[in-house]
Amino acid sequence: MDVEINKKLLPMKAHYFFFNAGLAPLMPFIPTYARQLGVSQVGVGLMYTVFPFVGLLAKPLFGTIADKFKIGKQIFITAIIFTAIFFTSIYYVPAKTSEAIIDFDCSIMTLLKTCEVSDNCTLTRINLENPDMMSTMECTLTCHSLESQFLEEMCETWNVTDVCNKNLTSIEMKTYSNMSKALLEQTCLYFPVESIMLNETKVENPYCKTASSMKCSTVCNSATVMSYLQKPLTETPQEPYYATVQFQMLFGLMIGAWASTAVVVSLGDSICFNLLGSKPHDYGRQRLWGALGWGISAIFAGYLIDSVSHGKNMKDYTPSFILVFIMLTINAISVSRIKIDYRQEPYAFQKVVSLFKDVKVVLFLFSCITFGICIGSIWQFLFWYLEDLASAQGCDSLEWIKLLEGLAMGIQCFAGEAPFLFLSDDILCLPNRSTWSRFNFTGYIRSPF
Repeated sequence: MDVEINKKLLPMKAHYFFFNAGLAPLMPFIPTYARQLGVSQVGVGLMYTVFPFVGLLAKPLFGTIADKFKIGKQIFITAIIFTAIFFTSIYYVPAKTSEAIIDFDCSIMTLLKTCEVSDNCTLTRINLENPDMMSTMECTLTCHSLESQFLEEMCETWNVTDVCNKNLTSIEMKTYSNMSKALLEQTCLYFPVESIMLNETKVENPYCKTASSMKCSTVCNSATVMSYLQKPLTETPQEPYYATVQFQMLFGLMIGAWASTAVVVSLGDSICFNLLGSKPHDYGRQRLWGALGWGISAIFAGYLIDSVSHGKNMKDYTPSFILVFIMLTINAISVSRIKIDYRQEPYAFQKVVSLFKDVKVVLFLFSCITFGICIGSIWQFLFWYLEDLASAQGCDSLEWIKLLEGLAMGIQCFAGEAPFLFLSDDILCLPNRSTWSRFNFTGYIRSPF
């Protein structure tokens, strides 16, 4: 069987594939990324309530400009570039300023402890970072507000004469703990200290005759432990989520990204119908390449995120941002080869308004709005729910949770969207192809409406 390839449509297929492959590594993960930045469910819901209205304004605005000045292709490419800029800029949203504080407890044995652990998978995560659990954790402690009683203990019991000076306001020491002896009791994580290095004096199995404790700033060589110790300096229960720099920067960048994406999608579809000419029913077979790009890229991104996050308490999304930049750069280059036939056809607003007199059109728009509300209520929090569900099922499942989320996207694309797009022409079963002539899909300005 001979397969005829329409070379004119190849750049359009490449656009759908690479543009969606550029969005999939990050866009569906934004709710969980926002959660990692400290944004609440309400904050995420607010963002995704505003975004559709941003697209509603951007589409007709840039569609009108493109049609009026015949610069649709230039706006199209520029919107792809800005989509890449806004999405990759999210990488630079700063984490909250924090410090790592640990309790140094000295009695019949010396312990490092923190009692602000709410994750039951703590020891599992530590084990993932140190599979043999025999490695030694080294921590550098800087302790202030020293008690005279504690200084006396170190001076007499540890035989460290340098600390016998009662005028000391702080001390710095290194502690060494065997990771295999870490303990988790309710919300407290304990690390028994096997030795201490203080002023070039090594103390084995340190202990204190009289129990004492102090809080110390610390830096440990375990990324997992540090992720539990790091606490925001300015975080207060009264601080609303919308007042944080993280929410404001993420919200602002996502508005720009969403507007740019909306323009790309709108003009891209308009260009596609322009190229299809008298065969608009073949749109589904062009658009399915976008579903393939989304599914493949989402799975690959999920795998990479989990791989580079091995042993870390928080997921590292660096691979997502790299994939976004690479794929959208390729996309911008590929669409530069698209040739567009601008038609000198005046725009008539009345024609668009007249469509709303058709009951079928109104019912179709109503169904789109209804489906959008239902899908949006589920889709934006799907990954959030999957992570909560995985935590409830056991700690091991969290290691590859991003891959699981990517696979969820892949199944939607490969088993749902792509097949139906391929068969869309047959499913619609239009009795009369000339019906398409009622709608003009070739002008840029039609796409926003």
